[in-house]
Amino acid sequence: MSHLNKATLLLVTLLGATGCGSGKSNPTAPAKGITTDNLKVSISGSVEKGPFVVGSTITINKLSETGENTSSTIVTKTKDDLGNFEFTAEADSILEISAFGYYRNEITGELSRAPLTLRTIYKASNDGKQSANINLLTHLTSNRILELIKDNKVGFEVALKQAEEEFSEAFKNVLTSSDKTAFSKLSIYKDSDSEASAYLLTVSSMLYQYAIEKAGKNGTTAEAELTAFINNIEKDFALDGIIEDTDSLISLSSTQKRINPDEVNANILKWIEGTDSYSAPDINEFLDSDLDGIANLEDEDDDNDGIKDQEDSAPFKADFVIADQSLSLIEDSSLQIDVTSNNPAGDDTAIVFNVLANPKYGVVRGDYPHITYTPRANFNGTDEFTFQLTQGAIASKTVKVQLVVAPVNDAPVINGAPQTSLRADEAYEFVPSTTDVDGDDLKFAIENQPSWLSFDSTTGSLKGTPTNRNVGSFKDIKIKVSDEEITTELPTFSIAVDYGILPAPSMLNHRVTLTDDTLKPIVLAWGEVEYASSYQVQISKVAQFTSDVTEVTVQTPATSFETQVTPGRYYWRVRSVNPSEVAGEWSLPETIEAGVFKYAFGNESDRVRQTINTLDGGYLIFGSNSTSNSDWVVKINGFGKQDWELTFKQNDSFGGLSKVYELKDGNILAIGREHGKTHAYGRVIDQMGNQVGDFSHTVGQASDEGKFADVVETDHGVYISYVALSDSKNTHTIHKLDLTNGTISSPINVPEIGQNIDVNGYKLASSNSGNLLIYGDAHVANAPQEGWRHGPFIIELDSAFTPVFSYENVDKPNNMTQVHLVKELKNGNFVLSGYTAIESKLMMVSRLGELLNDSWTPNSSTPSESIEELPSGQIAVLLNGTEIGIHVFSSNLAHISEEYITEYSEHGSAQMTYNSDGTITLSVNPNASSAGTNQVLIDKRTSQVSQ
Repeated sequence: MSHLNKATLLLVTLLGATGCGSGKSNPTAPAKGITTDNLKVSISGSVEKGPFVVGSTITINKLSETGENTSSTIVTKTKDDLGNFEFTAEADSILEISAFGYYRNEITGELSRAPLTLRTIYKASNDGKQSANINLLTHLTSNRILELIKDNKVGFEVALKQAEEEFSEAFKNVLTSSDKTAFSKLSIYKDSDSEASAYLLTVSSMLYQYAIEKAGKNGTTAEAELTAFINNIEKDFALDGIIEDTDSLISLSSTQKRINPDEVNANILKWIEGTDSYSAPDINEFLDSDLDGIANLEDEDDDNDGIKDQEDSAPFKADFVIADQSLSLIEDSSLQIDVTSNNPAGDDTAIVFNVLANPKYGVVRGDYPHITYTPRANFNGTDEFTFQLTQGAIASKTVKVQLVVAPVNDAPVINGAPQTSLRADEAYEFVPSTTDVDGDDLKFAIENQPSWLSFDSTTGSLKGTPTNRNVGSFKDIKIKVSDEEITTELPTFSIAVDYGILPAPSMLNHRVTLTDDTLKPIVLAWGEVEYASSYQVQISKVAQFTSDVTEVTVQTPATSFETQVTPGRYYWRVRSVNPSEVAGEWSLPETIEAGVFKYAFGNESDRVRQTINTLDGGYLIFGSNSTSNSDWVVKINGFGKQDWELTFKQNDSFGGLSKVYELKDGNILAIGREHGKTHAYGRVIDQMGNQVGDFSHTVGQASDEGKFADVVETDHGVYISYVALSDSKNTHTIHKLDLTNGTISSPINVPEIGQNIDVNGYKLASSNSGNLLIYGDAHVANAPQEGWRHGPFIIELDSAFTPVFSYENVDKPNNMTQVHLVKELKNGNFVLSGYTAIESKLMMVSRLGELLNDSWTPNSSTPSESIEELPSGQIAVLLNGTEIGIHVFSSNLAHISEEYITEYSEHGSAQMTYNSDGTITLSVNPNASSAGTNQVLIDKRTSQVSQ
């Protein structure tokens, strides 16, 4: 290195007498008569990190030959800001000289913010005046010297020499010195007694740089880190003359790269301004800024940045040699830019390219040394960016690259993603997006245009709606745009047209075939839908089709579906399926009444008195209207539609109907009494409701009143009961009716049911064997008419009117006193429904005349007139009370279950018939006091009793 004015920074010749406590005189022998035991010598020196300030405390402890403290201590202070001090001590004494105070540091030139303690171990000679400096080297070796002289291991002079040699050896990988001068003679300045040591200056600077960097990492102060570091090294070295903490030494060595030698030299010169006797060393004698093993004074490239120091503007700071650039390129092209530079950190460290300010109109990509600038599409004009190169910790200046982008003619741009598939009947529209930076007028063209699409050459719009006739693939469609010079086109595309979603079928209809079977045949039909490949049909008992759904697929050309269902209300719907197996919307649901229905008629004045299952699967409903004082008969078919209605008013032949009855030939008997006359009256009506013939009957005088009460057809003929109303006893007789001529026989001989027992009336039925079955209630003749003494009776007569079965239960406590209905079961037992003296009751009597069960009393105020034997042998009884309920009993009248018809809770009473298809039919009377329930309801329905 060739540094002008740096080999010798300031050399001042010592002139004149000593001053400032320097103690500079030639050594002399002790005066005659004075021994070294009590000889006092003058010792001067300086304390330096950088120099300690004036007033710093100097403490001198006299030590024994083995380094132990004695009772002799001297305290003095520094005399100036260069750390000079002076004191006297006995010759040949071993002294520990400690300094405590603030100091200046070489790196920043500033005064410390905390004091520092440094020391030296010194043995006074017998020279009258001596020099003993305190510095970092004396401090770091002081404990080692004490360790060596402890226990008289070696003498002081040997210990001092060994400690300094060991330290130089331990420190050689940090900084190497061949100077053999005692550490106590070294100073960062040269005067008459001290050597200006560049080695000491370099070590001192490195230690403080290390402390600064450590403090930055730890968030502490440089003063604290310096104290900790030198004390740790001192302790480590004292034990064996070796520094074990090699990591710290490596870190200490690396600080050389970050020390500015010019600033260090300037700082130490500034501190001796105005003095005449001091000169300073050059730190570059030992500092190796680029750590290449060559001190800066000998190194032609101190920072190893590839630039000779004589040509380098910052010889101690590695830097890049790179300049701004001005370049040009054409629009829509890329430019490769060479940013090659020197290697300021050497060849082993990669150089990194960093963009500081991106270009506004383009992008920069790549790595050192070749990068690429690409302007954004269609940009022309001026752009620029700045960058910086870094190599390790070395960063270049900010480099600017200016770029001029020349314009070129641009092709129009066309973009867009055409829809490539759709269904028939869906609208298709595609309009490409286009740009032309030149603002030219553009025209569009198309190749392989589908026939069902229209094309606009001004906008490029392609739109239309295909039908199912257009199903297929339309390939190689190409849309182009041109500015009359350059033509650009979209990628070729195709459009696949699939079958559209077909409409739901219309003209839905269904047909139910009524049968006595529990399965009802139904046929579902609908209109054909063009292009349908199949139809999906759903049948459910839930109107929303959320559960209990049966689904079938019907292949075309069929447009109907046949199945069988159990009785009930069903809903069905259908939808079309196109050839691509995509189903359309469902049709609106249709309701199927399969063997069930609900029919309403009449008003709140009407009451059903009798419901009959007819031979044709329909129903005869017999009732009365209290307002018009009339009776009526309504015929309803099996579909719940009214076939006909007859009204019997008081002024129209009948004075009142007692009963209607369907004969085996399908004709109907209506019986009662004649209006305005005393005759019992009857009428034969055919299946269409037309009158066939009338008949009447009178017993006794013509003025005697009577009526027909009941009628039945057995295997032996038609029998009719008569009540003589004029008779005080209301005499009851039974006659045979000849329907061929309408004649009435004389009363048949009904055997007495018991001795001294009179009947209260006859009710008629046909037994299982086809005989005449007579039942009712009776009482003890000529006895007080006490209700509890009444009881039921049953008589079965064969064709000769001979009794084949007879039963009575008269004059018994808790007996059934009024009989409303007797039902013969298939096993021959009888179920009776009626009243006791206080409540309604059910009884069962065997064919042997045994009372099997009379204990069941329903929670009902009205005896049942609806008793049905189910196919299972169980018995269903409808009871009217606070609620209408169907009760199920075993064959011996043990109660099993009940089902309450809650939907009719606001209605009046009801009757029930059991149908051969497993359904039941309810005839429900209106309740005049409840709004909205003012019609008679005939409800054929499914029920739990049939399941």
